[in-house]
Amino acid sequence: NSATRSSNSVIWELQENDVLCGRGAPTNFHFGNQSFRELVQEHQASYIVSKRSDKPAIAWKLFDIVSSRGGRFVRRNKACTRQGPACNSSFGWEELTEKQAYEKICQALREGAPELRRRMFDDIRGQHRHVSPPKMEASETEIHRDQDNENRESQNEEGRARGIKSLPPQGQGIVADTEDTPEDVFAV
Repeated sequence: NSATRSSNSVIWELQENDVLCGRGAPTNFHFGNQSFRELVQEHQASYIVSKRSDKPAIAWKLFDIVSSRGGRFVRRNKACTRQGPACNSSFGWEELTEKQAYEKICQALREGAPELRRRMFDDIRGQHRHVSPPKMEASETEIHRDQDNENRESQNEEGRARGIKSLPPQGQGIVADTEDTPEDVFAV
């Protein structure tokens, strides 16, 4: 089973679509790693927003894509070295098991996740900020409320002229001044 096997054979010649695990120049500039990083970027947002149970399917999909292109997930094997002018590298590589490759893929998909979540949230929030609500025609209730408030305002003007406290617009609830006594408070 390739998920549990450990590859004992040393790889001396890398293939174009191999994904090199580790740090440094070989991993940064190898074509397979550049393609893999693009693949991760294409699927990272869906991985981050997916339910935990859906995440493995996304990671295995990336594994299958790399494999279908002839790529392998490999790491340096410093114990295996080779000398001579025909060598394009002085060390060998070993293929990761499928489980190890899967873990590396998941790690790559999680990398930078907090920043990506923040950008996604800001994008969503920005879209809502710039979208104005659609204009709606006033309902009959709103029209009647506006007419009632106009009537109340004219009644309040008449009442103020006679020294009576004002009624609040409809829907405003209870109005009270700090100096008012309970008898002076109107409930609407």
